[in-house]
Amino acid sequence: MLLTLFLNLLMTEITYSYQLCDYEENLFCNKTQLNVSNYCSIKSTTTIRSRDCSQVGFASNENLKYNFGQISLHLKTDNITSQLVMNLTLPDVKWKRAYLRLSEYVDPSICKLFTVGKSEKLSINELYYSCSWRTNTDKDSRSYVIEFKAESSLYYAHRKILFDIPDSEYFADTTPLSKRQIFSYIDFTNAHKIVLKLQPLPKSYKVHHYKVEVIRERAGGSGHILDVRLLPTNGQHVMDFEQMTYNEEGYHYFAISVIGEGCEEDKCAKTITAKLFIGRKGTPLVIGIVGASFLIPFVLFSFYMWNCRHRTEIGLPETVDKALVLFKPSFEKHNEVVSILAKAVKYITGVEAMLDPLNTTVAKQDNSEKWCSDNLIRATHIVYVIPPMNEGNSEYEFDYMTYSFLKEEMKRNNSSKKIVVVDFPYSNKHVPLVLSGCQKFVFMDDFAKFLGIFKFVLSSFDYENNINFLELSSKVKQVQNEMDICSKAPKILVTGEEETEIDVLL
Repeated sequence: MLLTLFLNLLMTEITYSYQLCDYEENLFCNKTQLNVSNYCSIKSTTTIRSRDCSQVGFASNENLKYNFGQISLHLKTDNITSQLVMNLTLPDVKWKRAYLRLSEYVDPSICKLFTVGKSEKLSINELYYSCSWRTNTDKDSRSYVIEFKAESSLYYAHRKILFDIPDSEYFADTTPLSKRQIFSYIDFTNAHKIVLKLQPLPKSYKVHHYKVEVIRERAGGSGHILDVRLLPTNGQHVMDFEQMTYNEEGYHYFAISVIGEGCEEDKCAKTITAKLFIGRKGTPLVIGIVGASFLIPFVLFSFYMWNCRHRTEIGLPETVDKALVLFKPSFEKHNEVVSILAKAVKYITGVEAMLDPLNTTVAKQDNSEKWCSDNLIRATHIVYVIPPMNEGNSEYEFDYMTYSFLKEEMKRNNSSKKIVVVDFPYSNKHVPLVLSGCQKFVFMDDFAKFLGIFKFVLSSFDYENNINFLELSSKVKQVQNEMDICSKAPKILVTGEEETEIDVLL
């Protein structure tokens, strides 16, 4: 299904702002066979500031099995009228009835709602919608939201798209690259993970990279850059950029700039996307049996957590120092290195060492979340081991509880925990962003400095002749040699041809 939305942009000297289109409206559909028009019943309901329009629910049915609600937007300039035309594409028309709502982001009551119905036997491959947009005299630009919902017996679709309409003066193909605006939109159907869809500029601009900065702005504060990436141009029609928000409160938006011929990094204009507000999610408590069944274990667990943190303040014996080693399980030799490291910490420093394998691909036991939380709270030292090179770079290898705990500890100015990073010679050198401010030790050269974070080790301690150090050093060298051999080994190309005698021997 193809939905085409025409946006008429008029040239003015002030910042562009648009009203929802309300004239020169045209909506029709085509049948797959014979290209017959107007075969589906289309009813355009509600106009500006309609209570019925804004209160129509767009939540999807979780019991349905499939999602065919992908949406693709594309903006271009009409060569004849010099107006901007935005094409909206919806594939796989399997629904019986669909709803499309176009509204202002700040004031959802300013909206338009369209209902499209069709027979189950009718095949539709195209649905067109076109209308003209008129500029406002307001100086403040406006952001817009497209919501789409469709359901059938086995399928559902639900998408929420946030976008801005660029100034046509800076969107024409004749605009210099240093001033050219970039069209993009944000898919925020799932607020936990938002997706930036970026429309590349024409090849004539000779852009080879797009720089995308992720910014979060909290109330009363300045913007904070969360991530920066360079996206190479590979000829694709749409470039995707996924960002995990973890439902952190604030305004999330992107700053997009180009790197190409005549535009070095940060030398040309930036295109700022619409600002998406993400608030804290909360479930209202229902006072009654259901509410009590939730409150009782929650209060008991909160008291247990408080008791773990303030155990020494009520006169109980102070617990010994504990070191928690966080690592991503890999091949057997690497796991042995981590185990020997924990043993060396235990016997050289006298600190109890605990291992926590980070594995988000395998389901843990029912009590794994509680176990992880207890050890994170009790640990006085947290040691993160960088994975081997063959594991690649994974920014989100922590589970949500561990990530949130580490993030809060890194913010504390007087944290009682010592968080460090250990880098072996065969590691991939990638430190997660949440631990970027931690002290890093390169083994085995920094082993003495590593021991210095434990208060029980004297500076005069002869660690080089210690049996645990020698065992760890030997195992690290062994793994490094094997990694070097594997990296130099010839690659074997597996084909579908019949096995030969050499293949059997291999």
